[in-house]
Amino acid sequence: MHAESAPERLRPLGIGELLDRAVALTVRSFVPLALVYAGFAIFAAVVQFASGTDLGHSISLISHVIAAQQGIGRPIDPTTLARAINGANHLSAPQALLGWLGGLLVIVLLPLPTAALIVYAARRYLGELPTVAEAYRAALRQWLPLLGVQVLYLLATSAAVVAIFLVMLVAIFAVAGSYAVSHPLGIGAGVVLGLTLVALYVIAVVLLLLAYELSFCTRLIERVSVPAAFTSGLRRVFARTALRRALVFGAAYAAIAFGATVVTFAVEAAIVGLAHSVLLGEIARVIGNVVLAVFSSVFIAIFYLDLRIRDEGLDLRLAARAAAAAAAQV
Repeated sequence: MHAESAPERLRPLGIGELLDRAVALTVRSFVPLALVYAGFAIFAAVVQFASGTDLGHSISLISHVIAAQQGIGRPIDPTTLARAINGANHLSAPQALLGWLGGLLVIVLLPLPTAALIVYAARRYLGELPTVAEAYRAALRQWLPLLGVQVLYLLATSAAVVAIFLVMLVAIFAVAGSYAVSHPLGIGAGVVLGLTLVALYVIAVVLLLLAYELSFCTRLIERVSVPAAFTSGLRRVFARTALRRALVFGAAYAAIAFGATVVTFAVEAAIVGLAHSVLLGEIARVIGNVVLAVFSSVFIAIFYLDLRIRDEGLDLRLAARAAAAAAAQV
């Protein structure tokens, strides 16, 4: 039996309030949340380090090339730098095999710590005090169905890529026709269509990722079938009444993930370049990945619960259940 704590006051929240509560919950419960994900993050880093696919080795080699060029008083040669990058990306056959097998194992294992994070964050947000072991037991029971959700979204993403490719082909032919009529018109049409397609591609990727995360939460918490979780995630993002809010939340979610990734990369590059230690750089990257995974999972869990509060009156149902339990104890 786990302990209880004072739950958050449940009500529909704006995006700013969601962000504020996510930050507060992350800070308040960071240690157990970090423990949930740390083991997986370390394992993934060890696989990358052993296979030579980690960023630290590439950064170290490039920094040595730059230092050598500067040491002999020569400007940085782009050709030499390009050769260094290609050399850093060249893997031996055993390294390539280890990287491929390790990467596949990481993909298969990823739903487990992610699910444990969401379980812990959701229960903590609702006033419970779960343990790390409880979170992992709940995640383990849902591991295979969550892999099924992954497969469905892989298929959906593949279909979206094909659709985008077909749209691009149509756009290319349209631009070619415009260019044949008028060179300036064709160039202008090409720029506009190119920017539009890039924007649509980014939006589609963000919304599909958000739908996947919500399907993940739906299967994990509501325990519906895999197809039902898949369609529920899509509906909660792409329905006409939900799309605007999904766009706003997705933009915030993507901006935070992108910013955190850039900061983590910059810190790792600075450590490798200045301290000349790939190991310290990898440690910094693991810490950054843990922080990002923890906050992202908390943010998604609270957004998912907020959607259910808005659509299903989850707050009222939980209040009624708590009142009935209190009355039964009298």
